[in-house]
Amino acid sequence: MNKPTRRFPYIFAAAVAFAGFALSASQMQARAEEQASAQTQSGADRVSVTLSDPARPALVKAGLIDGGITVKVYEGKEVIVEARARNHESARQESGPKRIAIATTPEEIRRCHLVMRELRTHFHNAQKFVERVQHQHKNGYLLAFLESEDEVRAVAGYRYLESLFSGRFLYVDDLVTRAADRSLGFGGQLFDWLIEQAREQGCENLELDAGVQRFDAHRFYVIKGMQISAHHFKIEIGHDRRI
Repeated sequence: MNKPTRRFPYIFAAAVAFAGFALSASQMQARAEEQASAQTQSGADRVSVTLSDPARPALVKAGLIDGGITVKVYEGKEVIVEARARNHESARQESGPKRIAIATTPEEIRRCHLVMRELRTHFHNAQKFVERVQHQHKNGYLLAFLESEDEVRAVAGYRYLESLFSGRFLYVDDLVTRAADRSLGFGGQLFDWLIEQAREQGCENLELDAGVQRFDAHRFYVIKGMQISAHHFKIEIGHDRRI
């Protein structure tokens, strides 16, 4: 099995996948946290992925929270991936003034539809989305949005719950930044706002689930200090989800 020799705990992580190869949640947590970064002479962070069998096809998936990536192959024996961080000050300047609010009116909910649809792709119809959110309001669901320059850039659906296992906690149903606005800090600011809401409401934890294929989201949550604490199981009951 191929193993990366270094990891980037703060901005960068790469995953190597072969046919039939997958990481468990605990392995993902460990690989996101354990390895230290290395600096190249050019100032870029570097991870080296050694190929145990160069003759076999391999796929290197590299994701970056903020910055740019260069992938280099050396003599068919290893893959070198370099990552350079974006200047965070310039990223903040690009984002402009921001406002975070809870969508309460049909119009505010409707404005969140296109961003939410990037995550919840089955919501084709904006009016059906508004009706679903309004229905979920009755059960405590809240829809927050981050707005900059009169445009919704990121949205989060959440609720306050209690359980024997976690006590009182804030559960994040949905969290997504508009694709064109990623790596500008919008998602991070909305996440930090959710943490503050949880603290103000006396919650002991903030919890969420992330799809097993959403590697960028996994890295983001680990960087934000979250732990992969459980596996989530479900069974389809068999109704049409097209909305």
